[in-house]
Amino acid sequence: CEAFVRAYQQFWASHSRLLHLRNSMADMLDQRMIMHRVEATQPIIALLVAQMDADVADFRSPAYGMATMVMIGIERSATIVTDNRLHDLLGWTDQDDEQRYVRPGARLMELALREQRAGNAA
Repeated sequence: CEAFVRAYQQFWASHSRLLHLRNSMADMLDQRMIMHRVEATQPIIALLVAQMDADVADFRSPAYGMATMVMIGIERSATIVTDNRLHDLLGWTDQDDEQRYVRPGARLMELALREQRAGNAA
């Protein structure tokens, strides 16, 4: 989980200008960017659902909802740590600030996976 969250955050760091622009346009209701934003995370959400030993095709399942929420949190944390305006506003100057959400995000992902697997095994 930690390797995934770290890699996802690194991807965001490498492409932050483009991804922030996409999200800004999606927030302004640009339909193409809304769809791109949603479609970009669907394969990752499906992989999380598969890791939860749940049916990837069941979009209404608790596992699918949990995977979606985990992905929302991981993406949002990546947007926060790659937003230099926010860094300036909050006074973040230490490189470690960029890693502040990796371990918590990984832990939340781990807990979600374990909980859903346990529920599916019952």
